[in-house]
Amino acid sequence: LLTADLGVAVTTDLVEKLRKKIKSREIGDVDALYASLRAELLALIAPLAAPLEIDLEAKPHVILVVGVNGAGKTTTIG
Repeated sequence: LLTADLGVAVTTDLVEKLRKKIKSREIGDVDALYASLRAELLALIAPLAAPLEIDLEAKPHVILVVGVNGAGKTTTIG
């Protein structure tokens, strides 16, 4: 998570949530761990997901895509 630039605070929070689920027996195997991690990550980004709104009357349209090397910028805009 840290190498994916998620950040220390978010990574620590996710690990603690998963640790609590393991201790409370909500997570019993690796598949459940991955499913729970996936659910937590989706819940984390869901509030940020919004369609791009472009004013078609304003021209030219410039969209700046930034990110570290290998983050998928070219793949995303292609």
